[in-house]
Amino acid sequence: MDRTDRKKPIISLSLNQAGVIVCVNSGVLYHHQTGGTACMQRWQEGVLLLPSDPELMREASREVYRCPIAEALQAMDWLGRMDEERATAIDTLLKSYSLTKGIAVDRKRLAEAEEAWVPVHLEPVDLALYEGFGNCQGILVWENSD
Repeated sequence: MDRTDRKKPIISLSLNQAGVIVCVNSGVLYHHQTGGTACMQRWQEGVLLLPSDPELMREASREVYRCPIAEALQAMDWLGRMDEERATAIDTLLKSYSLTKGIAVDRKRLAEAEEAWVPVHLEPVDLALYEGFGNCQGILVWENSD
């Protein structure tokens, strides 16, 4: 999605953790810089889900806290296009945390993926921080490395 509806409010993301823009009609566009040094500009309408581990947040001050999911995503090699191997690595990472185990890379939308912007599918699971959306689409986002 590009920024075609200039009447909607926009929130520019500045993240120190991983998040998921849940793709629903919210009336709000999220703007995010992606693609590493290519500095691509992306927009998505939705609501922002921040699946931080509350236990980790309790243990560290806000200045010190680094989201382990975001750290792992940033450590991946993002040269080239998204492929099945990287998608599987991201799925394995997300499944390793109870708060993100219902989130998986959307294989039908791999061509849209790049650093800091990966289309995902959310399904309802126990212990998720989201409910009532049913099965839906989202965008996995984190701090761009530029």
